[in-house]
Parts: sequence; C-alpha cells; structure tokens
Amino acid sequence: MVRVKIDLFPLLSLFFIIFPVMPTTAAFAAAVASTVTIDALQELYTPVDFDHLAHAEMYNCTSCHHHTTGTTMQDEKCLKCHKNSPATANVSCSSCHHRRSTALDGAEPHGNYHIDIVGLKGALHLNCLGCHRETGAPCGCIECHDYTEAGRKRFAVQEN
Repeated sequence: MVRVKIDLFPLLSLFFIIFPVMPTTAAFAAAVASTVTIDALQELYTPVDFDHLAHAEMYNCTSCHHHTTGTTMQDEKCLKCHKNSPATANVSCSSCHHRRSTALDGAEPHGNYHIDIVGLKGALHLNCLGCHRETGAPCGCIECHDYTEAGRKRFAVQEN
C-alpha cells in the first residue's frame, strides 16, 4: 500500500490568506446598494424601485454590469482594445447606455466598435427581460412600471 504524504501547512496557509478577503454577507450588503431607483425616463415612465440587493445576492455583478464593477474588462470583444484599461468604479447603466440609442457620448465609434451600443431603455429591457423570462419573473410592462400621462400620450396608450 502506497501512502501519500500531504503537507497541510501550504494548504492551510493558502486558506487563511484567501479567506479573510472573501466578503461576508454583512460586508457585501454594505458595499451594494439595497435599492436603486431607475428614473432616467421618468417623464414617460413611473420610476422603478429596483431591489438591487436581492438581485446581487442571486447573480454575479458582471451579469448586468458587464465590465463596470471595479474589475477589469470581461467582454472578449472589448478585450481586443481594452485589455490594459484600468478598472472603473462606475456602475451606472446610463453612463454608457444613453437615453437615445443614437447617443454615443461616452464611447466614440472606433472602426466597427462602439457603433452598436443600445440606448438605456434597450439595455435595461435586454438585461431584465432575458432573466425574467428564464425565471418566470414578471415580464409585462406595467408589472414593473407604468406610463406617466406624458408617456400614455406619446405611445398612444389606451386606458382599459
């Protein structure tokens, strides 16, 4: 019978080096906003009080925030040019996804890149509705937000 000798010191040392930097639930909760009010289009839609903490506990930050979570770039298409870009602390959707889909204030077109950034409404709907459909969460327009009076007029919404 062959005995394998395992030196536990390196393993335990590694564990105690890694473990203290792992966020606790309390530290994680303190670092993440519990509620985010989405109101960038409040003239057309009632604001949405998004339960950010509940979503952050269920999903990885980069599921929604792409590469803007204080980490390095994650998207392979972006890495082609931005592999050495510094991490950013900005996590606001509207900093990259502007109110109109044609606005590229923060990202100038460069070759074939930065030409297809969806607007804020599209980005929110792509992220939210994709997961909501997969998980059976609400997908109807007024289940998350309603139109304002100006929004009803703009989109010719009929009262029921």
